[in-house]
Amino acid sequence: MELSETDQAFVALITRIGQAIGYPGDGATVYAILFAADEPLSQEDLAELTGFSVPKVSKILSGMGDFVDVERVKVPGDRRGYYVCRHALTDLMTPIHFRTIPTINIAIVHLKEVRGAYDKDGDERMYGHIDELIDKAVALLAVLERMSRQDPREILRTIEAGEKALSNEN
Repeated sequence: MELSETDQAFVALITRIGQAIGYPGDGATVYAILFAADEPLSQEDLAELTGFSVPKVSKILSGMGDFVDVERVKVPGDRRGYYVCRHALTDLMTPIHFRTIPTINIAIVHLKEVRGAYDKDGDERMYGHIDELIDKAVALLAVLERMSRQDPREILRTIEAGEKALSNEN
């Protein structure tokens, strides 16, 4: 059993996103594979696709209830347990709304307060630096809000375009 090149890129992206927002990386990898799968997968299938041991896959699956809705299902004619992902992938992004986005909003408010203090002192140089930080925080906030509602494959295309643009700048 192998993943297509597109699914491999998708799994890598979801693993990175999961790690960035606090999910265990191995769990995000298993989740992404289950989400991308066209059919239920056994622990053995997941071990083969991830390179993890079957006991490690079992441990990951048993702890996934804390993060996402992965369901054990029966496949007719097979005694093994199989797993499917029941939630939309956008649920993986939910912590962005509850943790990251509010934190950035608070940071923007504090930066504006600091900018106001420097504005009163007439320090144009610091005002410019703080304004730049605010602009970057607002841009990051817009990206995170957009990402939290986007299809993950679209996120992958956006990240790849950004990485390409950065490599062209260097």
